[in-house]
Amino acid sequence: MYFIDVQGTLISDSDKTPIRGAVEFIAHLNASKTPYMIITNNTKKASKDFYNYLQSIGFDFSFEHYLDPLMLLDGRVEKGSVAAYGAQEFLDTLVSMGYTLNYENPQTVLVAIKEDFSADEYAQMIDFLLAGSSLVGMHETSIYAKNNKRYPGVGAILKLLEFATSVKYDVVGKPSVAFYNEALQRLNKQGKEFHFNDIEIISDDVKGDLGGAKELGMKTLFVTSGKYKSAQEIVPFLEERLKPDLVFADMQEILETI
Repeated sequence: MYFIDVQGTLISDSDKTPIRGAVEFIAHLNASKTPYMIITNNTKKASKDFYNYLQSIGFDFSFEHYLDPLMLLDGRVEKGSVAAYGAQEFLDTLVSMGYTLNYENPQTVLVAIKEDFSADEYAQMIDFLLAGSSLVGMHETSIYAKNNKRYPGVGAILKLLEFATSVKYDVVGKPSVAFYNEALQRLNKQGKEFHFNDIEIISDDVKGDLGGAKELGMKTLFVTSGKYKSAQEIVPFLEERLKPDLVFADMQEILETI
C-alpha cells in the first residue's frame, strides 16, 4: 500500500514531465491491484484540472486515487474573508471555489507557494496576524523547486511568520494529520481496512512530507529526483527519528526492487 507524492517524485520540477519509472510504477500497482493514493500539494490548478493533466502525460489512475489540499479546504477555511498569498493561479482557483479575497481586515491569512514573495507581502501578512487573523498554510513543504532554483517552501514561510508574530499556524495539506487521515480513509475504500503502519510513502520532500508521515508510523521512501540533488544534502542533518527508511534515486529504482 502506497501514498505517492507528485512534484519531484512522479513529475519533474523543471518541465512537469514524468520522471523515469513513474508511469510504469503506477501501471505496476494497477496490474497487481495494490491499493495506493496519489497525494499532492497541488494548489495552482483546480483538483480535476491537475488530475486531468496527469492523465494527459501518461498516468493511468482514477480520480478516487487522487487527493490534494484544495479538496479539503472547504472544511478548514471559511470562504468569507481570506487574505491569500501565492501564485496567481492559486488566487484564481480560490475565487472560482467561492472564496472572497480580503486584504483589509481578513479573518484568515492563507499561504500557498510562489518563488517571488516580496518584503511588502510579508509585512502585510504580519500586520494582519498581529491584528488577530489566523494563519493557515495550504501545505508545509520545506523547499520549492522551480527553474533549477530552490526557494523556501510554505513550511519555511509559516515558521518565519510564526516566529515574527507568535501566531500558531494550521496546515491543510501534507504533512498534516488531517490530510493523511483523509488519504487513509480513501485508501480503505480500495480494499480491506489499513493503518498507517501498513503504508509506504514515497516523496522527494524528506522534511515536509516524510517527517510527519514517519511520526504516524508509515515507512518512508525518499527519492532524490526533486528538491534535493543527493541524500547527503539533507539526511545527515535530520533528527534520527525523522530520517527516511530508504533512499532511492527515482521511481525506477523503487520499481526495480519490487
